[in-house]
Amino acid sequence: MFILRTMEEDPEKPKKSNTTLMVVLLVMLPVLYVLSIGPATKFVILKSSADNSEIVLNSSFYAPLLWLIYEAPWLRKPLSNYVNYWQNL
Repeated sequence: MFILRTMEEDPEKPKKSNTTLMVVLLVMLPVLYVLSIGPATKFVILKSSADNSEIVLNSSFYAPLLWLIYEAPWLRKPLSNYVNYWQNL
């Protein structure tokens, strides 16, 4: 009797796990979170200047990052420079 097998059922081929994907996500999500503060500040500046209103950056979303900036002096200058770069675009 002939049995049709798919590639996933091939016993000689090792099964792929999602471990690599999970590791990449666990590394990239915090990096993207930190890097998102630059474009967010640019958006706030553009929006507030467009309609002459005051818009405050969502400090609850960025509270952990803002805390880190104030508590880790060695991060203050690089992150401030990064935010200033986005503000001056």
